[in-house]
Amino acid sequence: MRRFLLLFISVCFCVVGCGDNVDIGVVAEQLHQAAAAQPESVVQTTLPDDVLAAMKLQADKLERTIKSYLEWKDKDAPEPVIDRIALWVENGLIDVDFHSLQKEFYTKYIDAGGVAIVANEAVDDVYLRAARNVVLLMTSRDASLRDRLLSKHRRFYMILVKDYSDFYDIPEWQLDSIVIENKSFGFAGICSASSYDLKAAAEPAGGDCVATVSKDDYPLRTFIHEFAHVLEPEMEHLESGFLARLEAVYAAKIVEVGEEKAAKSWNLANASEYWAYGTEWWFGASDKIFEPYPLEQHPQLAELMAEWFPRVAYNKDLVSWKIVEEE
Repeated sequence: MRRFLLLFISVCFCVVGCGDNVDIGVVAEQLHQAAAAQPESVVQTTLPDDVLAAMKLQADKLERTIKSYLEWKDKDAPEPVIDRIALWVENGLIDVDFHSLQKEFYTKYIDAGGVAIVANEAVDDVYLRAARNVVLLMTSRDASLRDRLLSKHRRFYMILVKDYSDFYDIPEWQLDSIVIENKSFGFAGICSASSYDLKAAAEPAGGDCVATVSKDDYPLRTFIHEFAHVLEPEMEHLESGFLARLEAVYAAKIVEVGEEKAAKSWNLANASEYWAYGTEWWFGASDKIFEPYPLEQHPQLAELMAEWFPRVAYNKDLVSWKIVEEE
């Protein structure tokens, strides 16, 4: 608890200089309110009703998918549909209560200023607490970034799992061919499209993002990456033209490095990935697999991120961040 209080005291003290568009008092108050509402040391083992309701939206989608495929089967469905149904039957998924699976699988929960983060028993509490803190930091300049994620039309939750192998047990993934056919996952995190659709549906859309706790010295790299994707449309909602500016920054970088080199870099696959990988770098990611993001090599991207994120220092030993003063 002492370390938690010191972190937020330093956040509120060092936020000076983070930008003319930041109301220092408001940011400090937001962080203090979030801290008071959900102390860092508290990782709950009982999920709140609103989080369970968000999960049920996803479970209902799975059950509707099965129902629609079965109805399609009776109407001369193509062979791939028949094969998929056969796999579901073989794996005993036709009559599964997916919401019950969710209740059994997700045994941990922490609140991040209203954003729900859930995990199974394999995830150490320290990573849930760290994930909570980084969500607060990523939204500290404007807490309204979280507002639409919390609305009844966009019930949303982040999923944190320990490793790639846990993807096979995630209830929301049980109908996917990767799980059914026991294929290797080629990614460490992913978001469902409905979780960050720019247009809220007439009915509650729901959504989730999954991220693994990596085994390198930056265990929340993937979590930050996926949450950065979630925030993109919310930033556009708050500042019309944000995505167009991001596209322009990305296009300029492609011209600079050349399309041939860009085609070989995952972080330059598109503007959205450029933003997400850049956010990892902004929050201190260090991964030898991917091209690093030193500030001097990506000044236009850094300038855009500086409008939304405070500058932070990352402590890999404590898995924690601290807002630092601008130079």
